[in-house]
Amino acid sequence: MPHKHALTSEQRRQFDANGHVTIAGVFAPDEMDTAVADATAWADQVLSDLDERGEQWFVDRRATVAHAPRKLDDPVFHRPVFRRLACDGRLIGLIESLLGPNVSVAFSQVFFKPPGGAAKPAHQDNFYFGPTRDDGMITAWIALDEATVENGCLRFADG
Repeated sequence: MPHKHALTSEQRRQFDANGHVTIAGVFAPDEMDTAVADATAWADQVLSDLDERGEQWFVDRRATVAHAPRKLDDPVFHRPVFRRLACDGRLIGLIESLLGPNVSVAFSQVFFKPPGGAAKPAHQDNFYFGPTRDDGMITAWIALDEATVENGCLRFADG
């Protein structure tokens, strides 16, 4: 029996043709507001306790605001709010409709986009994660706030 939150046949066709598919509205705005608040609180915690090396990795020095976070690693393993999102049946169902059952999280990140901050260069996630099969890994990108061309949304390349 198909999962309640599976991809439609058209979404699957798009994924198979392009290597990516966008599915809007998987989570409600209030769920994203909760995640933003938690990420902000976590960033404040982490940034207050960084040494110089940590600042080089986690602080965006190009941002026009002081001490702006660039990213935080593995929120799924450190923050219950992000663990709940990663384990939510709406997301799991969509991913399992591509990979099959029993998926797990290998790595997670929160990227911040402060005003004037550095852009993330074009890249392919598989390079970083090194799956043993081409179809063995999915990157599920979840926009925590409005993603527009003006504020530097994520872009995808077909194939």
